[in-house]
Amino acid sequence: MALKNIVDEIETRSIFQYPILNERVVIEMPESAEILTIQKHYNTPVMCVLADPNNPLIKRSFMVVGVDLLIAEKNVTYIGTFQFGEGGSLIYHVFEKN
Repeated sequence: MALKNIVDEIETRSIFQYPILNERVVIEMPESAEILTIQKHYNTPVMCVLADPNNPLIKRSFMVVGVDLLIAEKNVTYIGTFQFGEGGSLIYHVFEKN
């Protein structure tokens, strides 16, 4: 098998970070991106995803919901939780709209 064919078959993936700056956010990321975690990074929540940068970009919609708030959306999938405030006193959950 030629070296070029072997290189073409290797999947190249990278980890990308996307800030979550609003209660509702649309993020353009590579198709088939796998969401790894949501963490606070320099006081900004970020979503880390593992993706092939060669895949076409698609838009995915997310919403952030605080504790004790109603979720008015149907067809959502839980993604993760992050905390803010002193001692993590503010807790938020992120959902993806399907």
